[in-house]
Amino acid sequence: MNIMIGFTGGSKSKNLEKIEPEPALGLALEYLMGYLGDSISHSYVNGCFTKWGSDPFVRRSFSAALPGHYESRNNIIEPIGARLFFAGAACTT
Repeated sequence: MNIMIGFTGGSKSKNLEKIEPEPALGLALEYLMGYLGDSISHSYVNGCFTKWGSDPFVRRSFSAALPGHYESRNNIIEPIGARLFFAGAACTT
């Protein structure tokens, strides 16, 4: 099984959240077809579109370590004081 995951950021993600998931997924497929050719559309089975920017607890959250600094992800595993704890993929080593 092949899986592809895509992310957008900035104003592009804000604009995509204003439309319904199906048209947004269609735009993503068109974008892929521009890079990989029209035949890629025959391999598309299903898609999922999240609106993390609209979630008051997530608000466009995404994490990535700079190249060569993967170990810096360990810094957010530790709580800040006894009140602020981080969770999610960024805390997985």
